[in-house]
Amino acid sequence: MLSPLSRAIETFLIGAKKRSTLEMENVRVVVHPDLRERGRGIPENRMRSLSDIKRDFGDMRHFNKIDWHLVRELDDDFGDDKTLLRFRRWLASCPEIRGHILVFSHYNTILTLTKNRITNVSN
Repeated sequence: MLSPLSRAIETFLIGAKKRSTLEMENVRVVVHPDLRERGRGIPENRMRSLSDIKRDFGDMRHFNKIDWHLVRELDDDFGDDKTLLRFRRWLASCPEIRGHILVFSHYNTILTLTKNRITNVSN
């Protein structure tokens, strides 16, 4: 699960580049708009156009594995409690998702998803 913001997508792609095509064959990579960072006042919390993201990261290994079907182009609905509740409901409704998932998102989003159970994250 990926946030649609560039830094989360790039982090996933950097980590995935060491994985072979065979290792990634059964991995589902979905961008979910409700995993974006919270807060309106910070420019980097705005989603970039898919064409800009493809221009910057499209040549990275496994970029084509990313499923963008849930993303609305340039959606300005910033993350809040409502969007994270929507994400939780979406996740619970996916019968194909069982076991563990890996989420590439942002500090405040993860704090909210975990109900502030993570208090100190080192970089």
